Amino acid sequence: MKIKKIDPQCNLETVIDGRGGIFTWNPTDPIVEWNFMFINPGKVRGNHYHKEFDEYMLITSGNGVMISRDSKDEPEEFLYLGKGDCVYVPRNTPHAFNAITDCT
Repeated sequence: MKIKKIDPQCNLETVIDGRGGIFTWNPTDPIVEWNFMFINPGKVRGNHYHKEFDEYMLITSGNGVMISRDSKDEPEEFLYLGKGDCVYVPRNTPHAFNAITDCT
């Protein structure tokens, strides 16, 4: 699967000091577009690909699955995503996000 989960970095002092935590995602390529989406349970966003840019998606609430396949001859693959998960979708990678619960 070309789609990858990106794990955040964290300065543990931001957790240990008792005020919460700061988690940072560092994309490898420039971000050229930013979207904020609401997706209703059982609905799908995507079923497309982007020729002109890579896509990053950060789940701030809810649960769903990101589905992709490298070619029509191969089976679909998926990543289960929940709050705090971030994914990288390279350009020209077919993908769809299926919401299991309300998602943002």
